[in-house]
Amino acid sequence: MNLGFKIRKVIDNKKSWTDEQVPQRRSSGGDFNAYYEVGDDNLTINVKNVDIHLNPAQGQVYDVYTMSRTYNYPIPNEGLAYKEPTYCDPIPYTKYPQMGGVDWTNITPKPKEVTFFEFAQTFWRNMINVRNRQYVSDGKTGGYPTLQSIYWRYLESGQAINVPNDNFTYQTMIDYVVGLGDYWIRLIEQMVPATTIWNTGVKYENSVFHRQKFVWRRQSGCKIIPVPCNDCSLIGQLFVYDCPVQKVECGLYPWNTNPRDLSFGVVLNNTIIESGINTTNCDLTSIKSTWYVDIKLNGTTLVSENFFNGVGYQTEGLSFPTSQDWLNGLTLVEDDLDRYGISFVVFGETITFYNNNCIPLDIENSLEYNVGINFEIFCNN
Repeated sequence: MNLGFKIRKVIDNKKSWTDEQVPQRRSSGGDFNAYYEVGDDNLTINVKNVDIHLNPAQGQVYDVYTMSRTYNYPIPNEGLAYKEPTYCDPIPYTKYPQMGGVDWTNITPKPKEVTFFEFAQTFWRNMINVRNRQYVSDGKTGGYPTLQSIYWRYLESGQAINVPNDNFTYQTMIDYVVGLGDYWIRLIEQMVPATTIWNTGVKYENSVFHRQKFVWRRQSGCKIIPVPCNDCSLIGQLFVYDCPVQKVECGLYPWNTNPRDLSFGVVLNNTIIESGINTTNCDLTSIKSTWYVDIKLNGTTLVSENFFNGVGYQTEGLSFPTSQDWLNGLTLVEDDLDRYGISFVVFGETITFYNNNCIPLDIENSLEYNVGINFEIFCNN
């Protein structure tokens, strides 16, 4: 039947709320935890049904939570896509979704900014969606790879960040709660009102890292099935040769390669310094710069297209180009570059060059993608 009310059970250890705390009910004061929403207090039924259990599986979640707050591992506060850049690797590769990729979901539980109750209730939710292909390498069993990877990072903390974990396993946690016995139940009983309906004991369940509800099998893919046919003959080439697929990926802007080049203005300043000119006796406002999109193959210039002329040194859009100016410059060289059988695609802050010919080119090692600058500056001897 579609009649009546749909009742949803929500655990709430707080007795009363003020009018200002509707609809969001969120509290962790004095460990009286609550985290849910209500539409109207008139539709809320308060009952004294209490479940008081020892749950060994929560020990693993709590250890992951405390390690993340203390050491920023295995869940960084910046999100799972975060990997600290270095000078040699300014844009580290990450297997997790991030802004600018195919999946823009940010996995940022932020363990340093929430209580353990809020963390345990919410941290896993955006780790289970369609981007998790729900299979593992054997193709037979599967679950949620992102959640599983957090647990493995936790187990490998000693090798990864030289910080040993508390080595919580199901067996050690079960042995611990069994060792407590039932004395704690008699203590709790003294604090529970006599009219309360309550259940207690030890709750044995998987932690959220291992709560895999599905067995996802990989599809077998295409198969070649022989089909009998009549004898036939063919004069000519039986199979068409495939052209090689060649591509190379580059950072779209200079700062994608060198994080110290924060803008095209920094590139201009570094170019002047590297030219050996002592700017002490020079008028920097007299700088006239000509900017080029410069693409070379095997040291030979394929295209060198002027896209911007600057005056001065410190005003973006006047002295040096903006990011949009650089993108506009790329459109100017697209047709010229196509004459050499090379095309490109811009996605996010990455530009990918492709070889459109059936003749292999050494673009992986010999293609250069540069910002070209010619400049004039007035100096006193």
